[in-house]
Amino acid sequence: MKNIIGHKVNPPSLPEKLEDFIFNDLLKDFQGKLPDYKDVRDTLKEDETEVKGYLAKYFPRSFVEAKEICKDLFNAKIINETFKDKKDINILDIGSGSGGNLMGLLYCLKDKIFDNKKNVWIVSIDGNKLALKYQERMIKEFFPYVLLRQEKRIFKGSEDFRDEMNKIVSSNRFDVIMCFQFVNEFYRKDFPSPYLNFPSLYFYVTKLADKYLEKDGLFILSDVTEKIDENDDKSFIPKLMNYEIFPIMGQPEMDLKCVIPFSCAFWYEKCSDYDNCFQQKIFNVYYKNEGWFRDRGEEAKKMFKFVYKIFAHKNLAGKILSQFEKKDIYKVSKRNFCYKGGRKSERDIPSGKQQNIADAFTLSSLNEQNEI
Repeated sequence: MKNIIGHKVNPPSLPEKLEDFIFNDLLKDFQGKLPDYKDVRDTLKEDETEVKGYLAKYFPRSFVEAKEICKDLFNAKIINETFKDKKDINILDIGSGSGGNLMGLLYCLKDKIFDNKKNVWIVSIDGNKLALKYQERMIKEFFPYVLLRQEKRIFKGSEDFRDEMNKIVSSNRFDVIMCFQFVNEFYRKDFPSPYLNFPSLYFYVTKLADKYLEKDGLFILSDVTEKIDENDDKSFIPKLMNYEIFPIMGQPEMDLKCVIPFSCAFWYEKCSDYDNCFQQKIFNVYYKNEGWFRDRGEEAKKMFKFVYKIFAHKNLAGKILSQFEKKDIYKVSKRNFCYKGGRKSERDIPSGKQQNIADAFTLSSLNEQNEI
């Protein structure tokens, strides 16, 4: 694999010691089957074997996703300097599961930000006690200095989520708020009943972040890209995310501003088709323990697809975006483009403009580039 300037780069994978710990220790006696995407519509009820199957198949993907996103963020000078100036780093992870994205963030912070004087505090929230157990084991094994507070919560509806989260976080403020592959479970399982119980959950998560994110913090919202209703093209998760979040971005009481995708950051005011805009990023994750997967009829290289948005309060967002030139065209998925705020397919892009297409998701042009 090469980056855009032709240098060899390491393919996205778990650190060797972490991968060995997972597959040779935590999963040493695992005899179950690995789940597919239909099996993970509702992870709250997973038993020990099912949690281990999820750990094997989906933890590495969440890890790689978070680490690659955060690596790109912390390579930006303004963000790197902002976090290096912090004495403490407080993290809130909503729907943290077994901790894939948390571990990805921690490894990235260790590479880019940490020194011996920093205190790291985590509030980790999930509804599955077994997933939290494995998360705790890994954090204690590889980041013993991190102060971890876990909260097991099962939410009954969107308003219950809002009320319970306000109780949990109370007067705290966070430097990083993460919410990875959380909302989709409430929308996808046994559709449409849970969706009706959790209307506008992306809205509530974003409002929560606006309230509890530090003024110089980052909010990362990520999810899968499937439909929740096979008969409705507007039910793709990225479209629902846009539908719930875009209208509140212009409200006077909201101080959050989108930083990534650039298409949303720069062309928000001109966008009239946000609820029909499909955005998607594609990564590959590589495993060193290939034999472990072959024994179970699985490939040790997996492509995975997701959508994510990154927000900051307006002052920091303005500083970040001031470092980048506004482009006319951004690629937001494999076949979809944003042209001056309008949704376009490749054939709709004006002639002569194809050479000026920018990646909507990447802050640094010198970073390792994964396929959109």
